[in-house]
Amino acid sequence: VSEIDIPNIEVTYTRGQRLSSIALPKGFAWVDGSIVPVVGNNGYSATYNPDSSKYNPVTITVPVTVKKAVVDSASLSLPTGLSAVAGYELSSVALPNGYAWDKPTEKLPKKVGTYSYGASYCLDEVNYEVVEDITLSVEVVCKTHEFGGWQGSHADCTNDGEQVRICSICGGREKIVEPAIG
Repeated sequence: VSEIDIPNIEVTYTRGQRLSSIALPKGFAWVDGSIVPVVGNNGYSATYNPDSSKYNPVTITVPVTVKKAVVDSASLSLPTGLSAVAGYELSSVALPNGYAWDKPTEKLPKKVGTYSYGASYCLDEVNYEVVEDITLSVEVVCKTHEFGGWQGSHADCTNDGEQVRICSICGGREKIVEPAIG
């Protein structure tokens, strides 16, 4: 066994790729070709027999270095239609499996509108590189108004009074009309 020139295999992780699709030098054969090699493995069993008419096969461990796969960010289908309540944390916005916010505890602004936030993607951190520098849009909505004080005039003997207060988040208005006192 010490005289066997053991191959050192290097591949990039490919989902579903089995050992059987990875070529070995003449005389070698995988013991279980159905195994999907992963990053951080300790090698996989193979048999070696340079000439079956003269030798018995020897089982050895063949080192297989599996590099993490890189996802092309252009191929990602970015989530859309994301919305959240003003003032909540970014983590309140649910993302599809594999996506994560860069700063999940960041508070959303207390102002309606569409804002951009950083995210990353990695469905399998063991076998894939993390795709960083993704920008996702979140529509901030107003769920509970935060009204300021009443502004306007009160009714007098001949004129109706009208007071308005405005939500600082969405600009929504509430109005009270007081009839003239007479």
